[in-house]
Amino acid sequence: MSGPDPIRIAEGDPQSVPQWARLRHALWPEASLEEHRREALSILEDPDGGVAFLAHLDGHGPVGFAEASLRRDYVNGCSTSPVAFLEGLYVAPPHRRRGIARRLVQAFEAWAKAKGCREMASDADLSNTVSHAMHEALGFEETERVCISGSRSALGTAPEPGPITTCRGRRAPRRTCGSGPTADRRPC
Repeated sequence: MSGPDPIRIAEGDPQSVPQWARLRHALWPEASLEEHRREALSILEDPDGGVAFLAHLDGHGPVGFAEASLRRDYVNGCSTSPVAFLEGLYVAPPHRRRGIARRLVQAFEAWAKAKGCREMASDADLSNTVSHAMHEALGFEETERVCISGSRSALGTAPEPGPITTCRGRRAPRRTCGSGPTADRRPC
């Protein structure tokens, strides 16, 4: 007989924002800790638009998070709307390979079903092969590769980085999808 589960998945709340912001900063270091705090609070202020789940490990506090949104516009590789989109998934390095990311994605999947979504999707930078392998291990399959272009001319701002790989989970809980005829078929 095993003891109590040391991992607890819970929705983000105002009390978790400082720790959540630190985890966000570890995943996206280009933004300041204060920017991450503000972004976490904005997610909490719009519960119909998105959600965050934090993985709490006994004796360690939050060690990972997943953030998701409902996208009603076109999502690469998807054919329905809205699509539950996994915006970010992170587990601190010392706690990886223990099933924490899988548990976070399961919470995301339950949320997506409750919101009436038929498809789930995510993306990763084309060069982020660690993320590609993680997506594949979590049941996502690559649907297409996309090169995103931007222009600095009129706006005087830098374009978003690209290209990206789009991964999709379809009709949860079985995450499958087809790739287009010109898609690179390497796993994401």
